Amino acid sequence: DLDATVPRFSDDGSVHLVRARNPHLLLKGSQVVPNDIDLAPGQAFLVVTGPNTGGKTVALSTVGTMVMLASAGCPIPASEGSVLAPFSSLWALIGDAQDIERDLSTFSGHLLAIQAILDVAEPGALVLLDEIIIGTEPSQGAALAIAVLESLANRGARGFVTTHYERLKTLAYEDPRFGNASVGLDPETLAPNFVLTVGKPGSSNPFDV
Repeated sequence: DLDATVPRFSDDGSVHLVRARNPHLLLKGSQVVPNDIDLAPGQAFLVVTGPNTGGKTVALSTVGTMVMLASAGCPIPASEGSVLAPFSSLWALIGDAQDIERDLSTFSGHLLAIQAILDVAEPGALVLLDEIIIGTEPSQGAALAIAVLESLANRGARGFVTTHYERLKTLAYEDPRFGNASVGLDPETLAPNFVLTVGKPGSSNPFDV
């Protein structure tokens, strides 16, 4: 049903998904845009930027689900030649962590969830952070986000992070452990095209959206 294939596990920690399709969307019957997703052996985190509704969260979900499927011995909805790293564990923070009953705002709930991940992050862990450090002043939030990513990288964790912070796009030019990726807009319709481009930062384009 998923037109799945059996991936190879890399020896150098590289991730190379060829025409990967999100299995949740496939099973729901949605029209899915396939994407190539790469994490180089020397990279700790790929910073994914681009417009709202552009597919950043779907990219994170695709990677995480592919890793879980392969770890369980299941074929993945990606083309032949796909490669995954043998991650030791997987941690994901996707969605709003606010909780009125626990007196947690979006920001404080997010911080508690990140703290929990920092407490258990280990070499070989895969960490997926959607909209890292949200709900606070942008310049200080970006600085805190960088500190979190550097701390995770120092622990030997690797993964993917989405953000609208401009400052995070420059990490790849300052530290080889980080790379850029983006989803974009169709130049004619200004609608999200859901195409992930590795190696290039993107723009949030809130007015166009």
